Amino acid sequence: QLRQTWRFKMNKIFIDTEFTDFIQMDLISLGAVTEDGQYEFYVERHDYEKDWSSQWVKENVIPFLHTDGHSHYEAGLMFYKWLKALPRQPEGYQICCDYEGDVHLLLDLLDGQDPHNIQEEPSYINSALFAACVIHRTGGRVFRMGFSGRT
Repeated sequence: QLRQTWRFKMNKIFIDTEFTDFIQMDLISLGAVTEDGQYEFYVERHDYEKDWSSQWVKENVIPFLHTDGHSHYEAGLMFYKWLKALPRQPEGYQICCDYEGDVHLLLDLLDGQDPHNIQEEPSYINSALFAACVIHRTGGRVFRMGFSGRT
């Protein structure tokens, strides 16, 4: 009973990003899903700093990108509009991710645009728990290496 009360008090948005490198970070793609699995968002960028990409990203992310991508500005505007279109939650939405860098990339993408429905403090959870939450909330679909697949 307590869990159900908590669930409806605040909805979480799970986000995951792919980016060029841990040292020179530039967003390549962003995936997001609400806690209830009802709303999903995915965008890829075409104007990321390709020269900053690590060898791992070149081998495991870039070959699996599946759209022509959008500019940084377009991707930010798309994500802002998606956030604004979410159903109103009295307590707002809390961003959840498994890496602090995801939040920095998200804030950079929004470029100062404030959708006014996001709580200030994100929640960081361990990678295994994060993956389990996203897989459960999307009915088995996961955002992984630039594509949405089945587990």
